[in-house]
Amino acid sequence: MVIPGMILLGIAFALSFPSLNIQATNGVDDDEQGLASGLLNTSGQVGGAIVLAVVTAVLTSGGGETISIGSLRAAIVVSLVLALVGLAISATGLRARKGVPAVAEDVKAYETV
Repeated sequence: MVIPGMILLGIAFALSFPSLNIQATNGVDDDEQGLASGLLNTSGQVGGAIVLAVVTAVLTSGGGETISIGSLRAAIVVSLVLALVGLAISATGLRARKGVPAVAEDVKAYETV
């Protein structure tokens, strides 16, 4: 039962990480692309650690040695809410970038020189 989910997760990671790295370094000077890529990877690791800590705290908040269904549901809801918040933040960033493409801005900079 776990293998189909793991296969889909692996495919999703393989498709999303190159796209994220391309977007993170898009429009960044060549000498600063390593910095931009490092910031992306660091923020992903720190964010994952924080989310793991929050979900674990919610999951174990019931006390006792066993995990109750209520605390499991609460942990799933917290994960869902955090994912939706991330989606909303991403959507607002995408909407703000729909202006002039970066290539057109570079052409205008060369025309003024």
